[in-house]
Amino acid sequence: MKRSTIVTFSSLCLIIIASVMLVQVGMAASGDGRINEVDHLGGLAVYCVDAHMNPASAYNAGGIRVLDGNGDEVLFVTHETIVEVDIPETNTLLGEANAAYGTLALYRLTSGEFQINGVDEFSKLFEFIWRECTPVRAARSAPTAYSTAIPSTAIPPTAVPTTTALPV
Repeated sequence: MKRSTIVTFSSLCLIIIASVMLVQVGMAASGDGRINEVDHLGGLAVYCVDAHMNPASAYNAGGIRVLDGNGDEVLFVTHETIVEVDIPETNTLLGEANAAYGTLALYRLTSGEFQINGVDEFSKLFEFIWRECTPVRAARSAPTAYSTAIPSTAIPPTAVPTTTALPV
């Protein structure tokens, strides 16, 4: 074979290997079972967990667990608490904790959804809403307006939620 053919073939092989490695790294980062696959939430990861604290597709016998960027537990709400609250008549605080950047609060909404409010590393408030234990992925079409319910239970002044429009 000519030298140029060998160089071209070798370069092509390296590009393919690098591409496969990048895809695998991307899949590993987003496929750890967290609910907030897309939303950063100040470095927090929200999981439904089983009785052994492993990520699960349901919170039965476990609960909802929030970990910081180091893997340390910030908040845990048991399955029993979630079942007791059920789908409330008013938005209900399930649990609250101090996170690295401020107060973190988890609510069960009257819609049956869950909402977590907190502050990120840029001192910006966030609210993240999800239903059951299905990971929230990127939108596949143009974003639409989504009205979020603000919990009726008071949140400490350092983390007062506001209704804001998402950037387009």
